[in-house]
Amino acid sequence: MNVIFCRIFLSLICLCVSLPAFSAWQPNVVIGGKLSTILYVPSTPPALAGKRALMVSLHGCRQTNDMFHKNTNWSGVAARYGMVVAIPQSSGEGPFGKYACWNFAVGMNMSRTESDAKYVLDLVEALLQDSKLNIDPAQVYLSGLSSGGALVSSLACLAPEVFAGVGVNAATPPGADGKKVDTVNMSISQGVSNCKALSNKGDTKNRSWLNSQIHSTICGSLDTRVSPDWCGRVSDIMAAIYGESASIRDCSGGKNPIKISGDGAVNTFCDADGPRSSNIIVKGMGHAWPGGIGSSGDGNNFDYTHVDYQEYVTDFFFKNNRRVVKK
Repeated sequence: MNVIFCRIFLSLICLCVSLPAFSAWQPNVVIGGKLSTILYVPSTPPALAGKRALMVSLHGCRQTNDMFHKNTNWSGVAARYGMVVAIPQSSGEGPFGKYACWNFAVGMNMSRTESDAKYVLDLVEALLQDSKLNIDPAQVYLSGLSSGGALVSSLACLAPEVFAGVGVNAATPPGADGKKVDTVNMSISQGVSNCKALSNKGDTKNRSWLNSQIHSTICGSLDTRVSPDWCGRVSDIMAAIYGESASIRDCSGGKNPIKISGDGAVNTFCDADGPRSSNIIVKGMGHAWPGGIGSSGDGNNFDYTHVDYQEYVTDFFFKNNRRVVKK
C-alpha cells in the first residue's frame, strides 16, 4: 500500500508542477531569439474557431514588461477568451532605449529585419511554431502604450499579414519618428502614404492584407505627453487605408459618439460587413494604460478609474475578426 500511495503522490506532484505552464503567467524567458517575454497560457478553452488567439502587448517608456503584466488585467481577459498573452521587454535599442522605450523613432526606416520590429515578429513566429499553444495565425493581435503603441502603428502596416487586429494607445501614426508628439503634425494623406510604403517594403508585398485588418485607438483627454488629437488622426488614417478596398463610414453617431463604461466616448467606422476601426477618447484620463475601474496596481502610467481597455479591445477583435472562418 505504501508503494502504491507513493506512486500516486509522486504522480500528483508531477501534475501540479506541470499545471502552471497551462494556467498562469510564466516567468521571463527569451522567445524568438531576443525579447525577454512573460507569457500567459490559459487553461480555459479557446473562444473562437477551436484555436487560441495571441495578444502581444507592448509596454510604454519607463515601464517594464513585469510592471505591465502585474498592473494590467490581461490574465482575466485571457482566461475568459482562452487567449495567449505575451508581454515582451523592449530591447533597449534606439535613441530612447535607455528609457525602456521601444525603438519606434526610426520612422520610415523601420524594417522587418532590424531592431524591435524584427524582434516582435520573431517572437510571434516562435509562438506560432509552438504546437502546444495551438495559436491560430488568423487570430494574432498587437497592442501597446506610448512608444509601444507607436511601434504597433508602424507594425500594423509593415506586417499586416501577421496582425489581424491592432490596438494603439496614446501614440503616433505609422512612420512617425517621434520628434513631435504633443501636437498633430502628420496629415491623413501622409499617414496613408507611409502605411502603403511600409506594407510594400522588402521582398514581400503585403498591402492587400490591410483589407482584412481591424484597428483600435484609445487616448486620454488629459494626456499632456502625447496629444489626444493623435487618436482621431491615427484612426482617420487607418479608416482611409481600409476605405480603399471597401466603403467606410462612421457608424457610431458621428458627432455624438457612443458612451461606454469608464468615461469613454467611442467612434466606430464600418464597412458593409461591420466595424473596422474604433476610436476611444477617455474623459479625464492622462497618459496611461486604462486598466479598468476597480483594478489596482502601481508603477508609471496606469489608470484604474476609467475604461477597461483589455476587455474592450479583446471583445472588439473577437467580434470583428475578418480572417477567421466563423460557423
